[in-house]
Amino acid sequence: MESTAPVVDTSRWMPLDWFVGWNEMFFMPLMFLISGLFTIPSIERKGAGSFLADRTKRLGIPFVIAVTVLGPLVYYPSWLSSDAVGQGDFLRHFFTDYWSGGPAWFLWVLLTFCGIVAVACRLLPDLMKKLSWSAPSARSLVIVFLAVSLLTTLPVRLFVLPAAWSKLAGPFVFQTWKLLLYFAWFLLGVALGGENLELSLSGNNLRPWPIWLVLGAFAYGGARPAGTAWCMV
Repeated sequence: MESTAPVVDTSRWMPLDWFVGWNEMFFMPLMFLISGLFTIPSIERKGAGSFLADRTKRLGIPFVIAVTVLGPLVYYPSWLSSDAVGQGDFLRHFFTDYWSGGPAWFLWVLLTFCGIVAVACRLLPDLMKKLSWSAPSARSLVIVFLAVSLLTTLPVRLFVLPAAWSKLAGPFVFQTWKLLLYFAWFLLGVALGGENLELSLSGNNLRPWPIWLVLGAFAYGGARPAGTAWCMV
């Protein structure tokens, strides 16, 4: 499985591929990081049970609507123009043969991450407090994030193709080799959010961001044509 969509356009345009790749490699981990930043404060304010119930409502309900209502509506026109239209019974084929999370796949993954942390805070509160982390400098911030990213992607890349997707059941799919990366960035957000977030993300720590951006862009642009794995980090 190399896509969350049952319909994939065979025509390719390199600039768009690069844009999608950059979006996937930067904004997806960033989204999980930002979600993690507010997890501990929210649990402390609401309690683990209320926090998880709230996340289920905010993430679970949109996911269910996306995979049961929006998905069939989006793919029905493509199905009408395919050879399968002669078989009829679109909904049965969709939910048995092609059912996928589509672009909404990350919602159930994020909900799972939130559930893991909520349960851990409930059962092991002292351990979760010890795992909180405050970055004293920009250098420590970069070193930790780079090290965690490399450790959660390169070993997996030895056994899993970059385009591979895994399916548990029904619409529950995920990017196979990036799952650990997303979880790691989420946990980094949890660690930062549970300590002195203002210090870790202070102006002094984030002042070198233009340099990080340029270095990241050069690394991505230089490595992507060769198809190397480290450009995915």
